[in-house]
Amino acid sequence: MGRLAELERRLENAPKSLRDFADQLADQLSRQLDQHANDQAWADQLGAAYTAGQVAQLLGITKRAVGQRRGLLRLKQRNGHVVYPVVQFDGDAPLKGIDETVVTLDPAAADHWTIASWLTGPNPDLDGRTPAQALRNGDRDRVLALARRLANALER
Repeated sequence: MGRLAELERRLENAPKSLRDFADQLADQLSRQLDQHANDQAWADQLGAAYTAGQVAQLLGITKRAVGQRRGLLRLKQRNGHVVYPVVQFDGDAPLKGIDETVVTLDPAAADHWTIASWLTGPNPDLDGRTPAQALRNGDRDRVLALARRLANALER
């Protein structure tokens, strides 16, 4: 008899409170594994991220100014930490057009994760490129037009 089968047999004979505890523990573990998989999927799509301190150093401003700056995409992680996806930067400056894009989408989007998903997801209207890639390629006007269209659709 395998180890798992032996544990299942013992659990069947255990008091109900212990079985309930084991079920709760299994549910909690399953939720944590799902959250980890979800977090990993986001990390794979978004790539690296900066802290507010790193952005402050990069832009030569204070951390407070980073937090108050409009047009930078900031994401609050499950652990409460705020990060800034690197994809929105070009060297030591924000990607040209990112601020206008984020400001256009900000009032309409449910949250910044929605904007992050749109910015880093392939878009058929951009020949399969992501909006961030299109901005990097200089297609600012095309990305802004799509952002306006999306903002209008989200506001309805």
